[in-house]
Amino acid sequence: MQRVSLFFLVLLLPAVGLRAGDPPSTNGYDWGLVRAYFSGGVVLSEQNQSFSKQDLFLAFDLEKVWRYAPAGPLRRLMVGSFFDTRLTSIPVTATDTVESRRSAQVQMGFYLPVITTEWSTPEAGSGALFAAPVVKLGLETTGQPPAGANAENFFTFQGYGVRLGHYGGTGTSGVAPDLVSYLDCLVGRWGNIPGSRRWAFEGRLKIPRTPLMVGFDANVGRGASDLRFLFGTRFDMATLLDKLR
Repeated sequence: MQRVSLFFLVLLLPAVGLRAGDPPSTNGYDWGLVRAYFSGGVVLSEQNQSFSKQDLFLAFDLEKVWRYAPAGPLRRLMVGSFFDTRLTSIPVTATDTVESRRSAQVQMGFYLPVITTEWSTPEAGSGALFAAPVVKLGLETTGQPPAGANAENFFTFQGYGVRLGHYGGTGTSGVAPDLVSYLDCLVGRWGNIPGSRRWAFEGRLKIPRTPLMVGFDANVGRGASDLRFLFGTRFDMATLLDKLR
């Protein structure tokens, strides 16, 4: 537990000077319609009827915007995809209970954002809210399972639903907006909690003007359900590399 908390504090060190919604670099690290994010922090899951179990969370997320036209008759319609790798923890069904295991995860997806609200202020810059249909699929492994537990250690999942989100840094042609926060509401199947179709919710909220992030993951359905919370930091890689250069 102490090592996870210490690692979380170390992640804050390069955050000095970084803010949510920082504009993309114009000094060699502008990646156009691609955004890359690095996240790190702590996942809290239930243990002994309290959220006392801590696990390390690390993630690299690559976002690609295939269509973004901030001007014109179809400016509110976008096309995006993502590829995400994570070291985290996941719930796994063991007999009649759910236990938390450390996991390596790869997921990818596709979504079609429709801009619903836009704004621009001198203090906060430009931004927008969007809603999008989303499809997500992936695989995850927990390594060697504990003795006597569910012998499975490799799982797949797929789901579809709606993504609600907040973009920052909008309005610049040829530059992908910054995905500041989002909420995914999905229905699908998850191999780590087998059974009928289940509901899954994933939310990430970037705290304004800081690199800090809070989030949650929930998996709900017949039988066992799971809820876990995330506290950490999230950086736009292009901005971070420019700051460290």
